[in-house]
Amino acid sequence: MKHKTIIFHLIFVIIISCSLSFYYYKSSINEFPSHVHAWTQSDRYSLALGFIDNGGNFFKPATFNLMPDPKQKLDNPQGITPVDFPINEYNVSILMRLFKTTEPWVFRIYNLLYGLIGLFFLSLIVTKKQNFIFGSFVFIFVFTSPVYTYYLNGFIPTITSLSSFFIGLYFLDNYINSYRKKDFIFSVLFFTLAALCRAPFIIPLTALLLQRILSYYRSKKINISEIYILGLAYLVFGAYFIYNIYLKSKYGSAFLGNIMPPENLHEVKQIIVKAYQNWHFHYFTISHYLIIFILLGYMIFYFVKKKKIETFQKQIFELGLIALIGAIIYAFLLLKQFPNHDYYFYDTFYPVIIIFILFAISLIPTNQKANKQIFSIILFSVFSVIMIFASKSIQEKRKDTGDWDRVEITKQNFLGVDKYLDSIGIPKNAKMLVIDAYTTNAPLILMNRKGYTVLNTSKENIIQSLTWNYDYIVIQNCFLLSDVVKNYPEIINYLKKVDGNNKITIYKYLKTPQETNILSFLDLDKQKPVWIKTNNFDTLQDSCWRNTDTTSEIYYSKPVAGVLKANNEFGISLNIANSKEIYEKECLLSFNAVFYTKNEITKCKSKIVLSIDNAGKNVYYRTYDINTLIQKNNKWEDVFLLFTIPKVESINNQISIYIWDPDKSGIFYDNISVSLY
Repeated sequence: MKHKTIIFHLIFVIIISCSLSFYYYKSSINEFPSHVHAWTQSDRYSLALGFIDNGGNFFKPATFNLMPDPKQKLDNPQGITPVDFPINEYNVSILMRLFKTTEPWVFRIYNLLYGLIGLFFLSLIVTKKQNFIFGSFVFIFVFTSPVYTYYLNGFIPTITSLSSFFIGLYFLDNYINSYRKKDFIFSVLFFTLAALCRAPFIIPLTALLLQRILSYYRSKKINISEIYILGLAYLVFGAYFIYNIYLKSKYGSAFLGNIMPPENLHEVKQIIVKAYQNWHFHYFTISHYLIIFILLGYMIFYFVKKKKIETFQKQIFELGLIALIGAIIYAFLLLKQFPNHDYYFYDTFYPVIIIFILFAISLIPTNQKANKQIFSIILFSVFSVIMIFASKSIQEKRKDTGDWDRVEITKQNFLGVDKYLDSIGIPKNAKMLVIDAYTTNAPLILMNRKGYTVLNTSKENIIQSLTWNYDYIVIQNCFLLSDVVKNYPEIINYLKKVDGNNKITIYKYLKTPQETNILSFLDLDKQKPVWIKTNNFDTLQDSCWRNTDTTSEIYYSKPVAGVLKANNEFGISLNIANSKEIYEKECLLSFNAVFYTKNEITKCKSKIVLSIDNAGKNVYYRTYDINTLIQKNNKWEDVFLLFTIPKVESINNQISIYIWDPDKSGIFYDNISVSLY
C-alpha cells in the first residue's frame, strides 16, 4: 500500500473518530460507571485505583473491597484478587499518577483511544484488500455496533482485547503476504495480549495455532520458528493462568472463574432465546444484520460458483472456521452467563464475525471505475448514517433508569460522600462496611475508603458481616428498613448513629446491644412531624385520602380494613398538594401500615409507590414490592418504610403515596400512618 494512502486513511480515521466520539460520549466522558454492567465496570475502575494505592505492584491487583470473596477466611484482607492480565488497569493507574487525578475520564479516554487504534488497523486491512471506501465503512460498521459503542469509552477489557485482536489480524495479513518473521511475531504478540487481558480471546490464538498446523499438513513442512513463537505465547498465557490460580487459592476471587454449562438441550434453547430477547438489537442494529446477511449471501454465491481463492483468503477462512468452533465450545461452557452479559458475545462470536467479514470483502472484485466508486460512496454513506443514528438510539435505551435500578440509586446516594466523610472527620484509612451495597466496589470508591460490602442482605449474611474488621457501618436510608431491618430486626440494638446526610447513615457497632425501638433508632421520637395522616378505615376519612374501599371479610382491627379488590389496579392513595415543606427543604417521609394477602407471596405483585410532582413534572418516583416486605400469606404483617423527599423548585407540587397492583390480584391493608419530618 502506498504511503500516501495510509496517511489519507489515518486523517479520515482521526476526523471520523473525533466526530463520532463527540457525538456519542460528550456527556459521559467523565461519568462514574453507570447503567448496563455498572457493577463490573466499577470493579475494573477499582483495580486501576488499587494499583495507585499499592505503589504499582502489578502482581498484587486489588480492589477497594477488602474481602472480594467472603468465603475465603483471611487474617489480613487486602482486596487482592486474581484477574485477567490487568495491563490496561495498570496503564490507567500510571496515567492517573501522571495527570494527578483519579477521575473516570482517564480510564474512559484510555479505553477509547486503544479501541480506536485497533479500529484503524482493522480498517487498514480492508483498505489494502479493496480501497479506502470499504476500509472506512468497516471502521464505522464496528464503531456503531451498539455494544461496542457502549463499552468503547468504558472500563471493560473486551474493547482493548478486541483492539489487540484487530492489530494482530493486521500483522497476520502482512505475514501471509510477505512471510516476514517480524510480522508473525507482532501478530502473535497482540493475539496473546488480547487473550491475557480477556481469557476468551485464547480462541483466536488457538485458531491461529491450528490453522498453521493445518498448513504444515498440506505442505508437509513444519515452520519451526512459528512453533517456537506460538509455544512461547502459550507459555506466557499458561504461566499467568497458573499465577491466577495461586492468587485465588490464597485470597479468593472477585471475578467469575467457574464454568456454567446448561443442564440439557431444553435449557440451551431457553438460554439462547433469553439472550436473543435481551440483546439481539444491542449486538447489532438492523442495518448491521442486513450487511452481514448480504456478505454471507455473497460468500455462499462465491463458493457455489467454485471460484478460486487466494492464499490470504484460504487462511483467513480457515482461521474463522476454527475460531467459530472454539467460540461455540466456549459459549456452551459459559452459556448461562449470556442472557445477563452482553459483552460475552463480543468476547466469543464477534471476532469470528469480523474474520468472516474480512474474508467476504476480500472476495469482492476491486473496481477502479469512477461511477461504481461514486455508487459505493453513496450506498455506504447512507448505511453509515443509519447505523450511527440507530446505535445512538440504542445507547439512550441502555441508559434508561428508574426506581428499579438500585445500582444507579446507590451511585446517586454515594456521590459526593467522600467529601462529606472528610467534613465529619472520618479518616481516609477507616474501613467501611456497606450493608446492601448492590455492587462490590462502587460505594467504596465513591467514599474513597476501603472496606467491605454486603450484597445479599439475608439475616445470615448481615450477622456474618458484623463480625468483620471494620470501623464504621454505612447503610442507605432508602433500603434501611425494607432490606436490612426487615431481614434482621435485632440489628437496631447493635447500631449507634454517628452521622448522616439524609441519603446514607453512618453507625458504630455496639458489642453490647442496647434495647431500642424503631422510632428511637431512627431519631424520629425526638422530632415532631410537620404533619401526620392516618387511616384506620373505621372513621370518616380526610379528603386527602382516595380509593378508600373497605371490607369486613378480613380486618386487622374491627370492624373493617382497607381493600384493593381483585380486578382493580389502584388502591388507597394519599395526595398532598402545594406542600410548603418540600419546597423549602429536603424532608423525610415515613410510611407505616399492616398488610394481608391471600395469594402466595411470590404471586403478590402489589407495590407501595411514592411519587413527587413539581410543576406538573415527576421529579421523584420510588416503588417497593410488598412481597419483599412481608414474609407470609394469610397473616397480617407490619411494614415500615422511610423515604428521603427531595427539595422541589415550586410550591406547585404534589406528594402522592398509593398502592398499585398491576396484576389486579387484590390485597388488604389497615392502620396506615404517613408522617412528614
